[in-house]
Amino acid sequence: FIQWSTSRFSKEELGGVLASNPLLNVFSIFECFSPLCAGGVIHLVKCAENLSDVPYSNNITLMSAQPEILNTLLSQNKMPKSVQT
Repeated sequence: FIQWSTSRFSKEELGGVLASNPLLNVFSIFECFSPLCAGGVIHLVKCAENLSDVPYSNNITLMSAQPEILNTLLSQNKMPKSVQT
């Protein structure tokens, strides 16, 4: 999974990955290890819905979240402009 993700996503996309899924979720493996293997940074948040309250949110380049959360961020214009993927 890590090998696939580091070959699928560019180093720029993996440069700042939002980690908001519970550690027992399969996506947490992607969020935690893929950016580290690509030389990127992990940005930890307790809840992705409050992303606009996080001071480093403009450094996030890739995020994986539930559709409801993405929809909320987009509809409220709170998606960081730095997010590429």
